[in-house]
Amino acid sequence: MITSLYTGFAAFLLCFLSLRVVSLRRRKRVSVGHQGDAEIERAMRTQANFTEYTPMVLILLFLIESTEGDPRIVHGLGSLFIFARLLHFVGFNRPGKPSLARVLGMVGTFATLIIGGILAVSKAVSNSF
Repeated sequence: MITSLYTGFAAFLLCFLSLRVVSLRRRKRVSVGHQGDAEIERAMRTQANFTEYTPMVLILLFLIESTEGDPRIVHGLGSLFIFARLLHFVGFNRPGKPSLARVLGMVGTFATLIIGGILAVSKAVSNSF
C-alpha cells in the first residue's frame, strides 16, 4: 500500500519536529509553552503546522489509492507533500520575513490538498451516478 510509505515518512518527520521542540525546551529550561522564546515558538509552530495538514493529506492519499487511483498520482502527491513540508521546515525556521522555501512549502502543501481534493471529489461523483 503506497499510502503506508508516506505515512511512515510523515511519522519520521513528526518525530524529528517533536524532538526538536523537546530539545529546545530542555536546553532553554522551558517546561510548558514557549514563554516568549522566539526560537521555541517557531519550532512549536512548525510542528503544529505539520500536524494540522498531515492527517487530511494522508486521508486523501488513502482514498485515492483505495479507489484504484493511478499509483503514479499517489506517489506524486505523497512526494510533493513530504518535499513541501521539508521546504516549509527550512523556510519557517529562519528568523525574519517569510523565505522562498517557506512560501514554496506552503504552495506545495496547498497543491497537494487541492489536487487530492479534486481527485477524491471527482471519484466520489463518478461513482454516485
